[in-house]
Amino acid sequence: MKRDGIKKVMFLSGFSLLEVSISLLVIGIISNIFMTQFIATKKLYASQKTATNMDFVLKALGTYYISKEGELPYPSTSTNNVGMQSQSMQNTFGIVPFKTLGIMENFAKSGNGKWLLYRLNPFFRKNGASQQQKKLGIDDFESDIIDDKVAIILKSQSNEGKDEIVIWYSEKTFIANFAGNKVFTKKQQQVGLPVSHF
Repeated sequence: MKRDGIKKVMFLSGFSLLEVSISLLVIGIISNIFMTQFIATKKLYASQKTATNMDFVLKALGTYYISKEGELPYPSTSTNNVGMQSQSMQNTFGIVPFKTLGIMENFAKSGNGKWLLYRLNPFFRKNGASQQQKKLGIDDFESDIIDDKVAIILKSQSNEGKDEIVIWYSEKTFIANFAGNKVFTKKQQQVGLPVSHF
């Protein structure tokens, strides 16, 4: 608006420095609460997905065990032919052989996207401990059940490489869950290839 050739400027009242500081503080607190909840929810989801995938892998191993009449697949390596079981008893520790089991790759990973680790006792269903077993480095395959051995161990790892979830199955429990009262012949009980070392 002009009056006598002079422009009249209208000034609007703004926020004071104190008001802006308080607003930023409130926004920061709300953002912090939101991020904390988001991280906690993400961890919970990852943990639940890991547990679900491990259960799926166990069922796939049980199905394989029944279809192959008492055999379990060797673990897979993370470099050569990923997902296919190794052909050597030397590889008794590795990742889940998802292709051999006939499952999709995402089921062989934890909730944070890392491979599920799979360990197999190559002397599964064989009687007695031997020096060969100790040389293979699997003398920790002792079960809490008397006269029993651990059949398989599944592990998941965090992004820092630490174990998050560990599931182990004893032979008796594994057989009871997946084979029931089915009896295999002596020849079928002798599972495994000739021993080689790490």
